[in-house]
Amino acid sequence: MSQDPTITFQSIAQVILGLGLVVALIIGLAWLFRRVSALNLPHQKMKVVASLALGTREKAVLVEVGAKQVLLGVAPGRVTHLVTFDEHVVGDTSSNEFAKVMKEVSSTEGQK
Repeated sequence: MSQDPTITFQSIAQVILGLGLVVALIIGLAWLFRRVSALNLPHQKMKVVASLALGTREKAVLVEVGAKQVLLGVAPGRVTHLVTFDEHVVGDTSSNEFAKVMKEVSSTEGQK
């Protein structure tokens, strides 16, 4: 009495091909999602202009909100508002310019 094998090469190939298609679909959707969310859409009112590492886990982040720029201190588990600028202090530039502005702000804040 011979038994028919239930697992054949064809069934294994179908499973592997199906899994490959699902993985390819997930990767493709992740790539598409990153491309779409990376676009700077005109209706976005808030964006990160620059950031500067202050320590191993702390940094200062300059966020543009409408026509104003807000300087935030970011640490693990906490975000602190530091200064709000009515005019643009730094445009979309390098962190070197941001570091210069940070020094200027800290020196003017120290004089108060």
